Amino acid sequence: MPGTAPANITQQTRREARKQPMIRMIDHHEISRKLEQFEKCRLVDVASLHSYEKYHLPRAIHLPLYDLEAQAEDILPDHGEEIIVYDDGECTSALTAARLLKKLGYSNLFVFEGGREEWVKSGLSTEVYVAQSPAQYNPTFPTVLP
Repeated sequence: MPGTAPANITQQTRREARKQPMIRMIDHHEISRKLEQFEKCRLVDVASLHSYEKYHLPRAIHLPLYDLEAQAEDILPDHGEEIIVYDDGECTSALTAARLLKKLGYSNLFVFEGGREEWVKSGLSTEVYVAQSPAQYNPTFPTVLP
């Protein structure tokens, strides 16, 4: 049901999000609608690389919380773009990331209530990260092996 928060989201997390006037909560119904209608938004997975590689939301990029401040400007150059931040499901990392992005000047921020866990429980599709071969990311890799 739209607007109904997942059971694992605590009252404290909701209160913390309400304290951040430019950070709004969003549920899987709304994200799914945005993806289906090809609305312009950026999904940012702030969980560990291991979690991201296992599976992530469609079209999501990986920007781990520990690297967010250093990489945000390069990866998210438009400070007015709609950014939906999520994590594995507890919302703690996602909310921390959204606060940090707000401090960096980003203005259109959402935190996905329930994160990847809620997405999967709802039966929505995910993507799997496929690592590149050495030839794809290293131009000096020999194309012909001896």
